[in-house]
Amino acid sequence: MDKLANKTAYGSAEWRRARSGARQGLAGLGLLLLAYPLYEARDFIAGLATTRVVATAILYTRNEGTEVQLQRAFAAAKMHSPAEATFESERNSTRHGTYYISVTANTSERAKADLATLADAIRATFPSAESNLLVSLNNSTTPTPNGLSRGISFGVQAAVVLMMLACQLLLVIGAHREGMGRAGLFAAMATPFTLLIYPSGSTGRGPASHYALSTADWNFVLLLLALTPVSVIVSLWLTRKSRQAVGRRGRA
Repeated sequence: MDKLANKTAYGSAEWRRARSGARQGLAGLGLLLLAYPLYEARDFIAGLATTRVVATAILYTRNEGTEVQLQRAFAAAKMHSPAEATFESERNSTRHGTYYISVTANTSERAKADLATLADAIRATFPSAESNLLVSLNNSTTPTPNGLSRGISFGVQAAVVLMMLACQLLLVIGAHREGMGRAGLFAAMATPFTLLIYPSGSTGRGPASHYALSTADWNFVLLLLALTPVSVIVSLWLTRKSRQAVGRRGRA
């Protein structure tokens, strides 16, 4: 009889419900594992749709060098250069004397070559450039956003948000199907944060024990946290009947 009862419990509706809930929880964690690399690759994916690139250089005025002199040198150099270039000053007041020039072209080689030519022309025009001006060329280029790349970037970010929200909802609903109470549902919601902030390889005292900043993007964690209120509302709604039942038993 005991074996029959155990067999019945093993294949009962409650057992199947709990097993389905566990699968939902695993599916939610799987979505999180897919959402994170997609979030990290969002710029790369959008960059595949770009056709032009930008090369940049940082300029520092020193000693007697001034911004007015640099602007004049840039204007003079641009008059004799076919490059599509822009000049911008550093907005951070603590980095006074820092400026940026950017050159846009169809290929990385063209952009870097035009930037180098423009930088040489600025040096030649700037007064006493050897002591008053420092130019640092960036060896890499970045894609120039266009309408298609912006649309792709928005689509990727929207997909990431939906995957993160689905992850939390699957964890909450799965925990509820497993028979957990409100505390269990809140613990299920905390599981993704535990995986991101305290990874499995961070149990020691060495460099591997440093969490979050070296293993997860804080922006991703904050985005996940911003979606949590939806899961909290769902958890409260799913457990409302059990709370009402406890209240009625208490009054009895």
